[in-house]
Amino acid sequence: MQDKLRKVPERKWVAGICAGLAYYIGCPVWIVRLVWFVITLSYGFGLLAYILLWMFLPKWGKTPKDFDKVTGD
Repeated sequence: MQDKLRKVPERKWVAGICAGLAYYIGCPVWIVRLVWFVITLSYGFGLLAYILLWMFLPKWGKTPKDFDKVTGD
């Protein structure tokens, strides 16, 4: 687990939230995106949470050097 939760804009599809979360918890980005998508379709909560994180979560200046190693990308 990494020390800070931040957006990773260089690895984004939309805003880099899922990439940042994957880096933070140390799992592949595609798994986080899939889970986020399912939660959004099932409950709608995922969309609200994503928008709030997009607005308030700070971003990395550059992608962390160990991003590929941590997330398996």
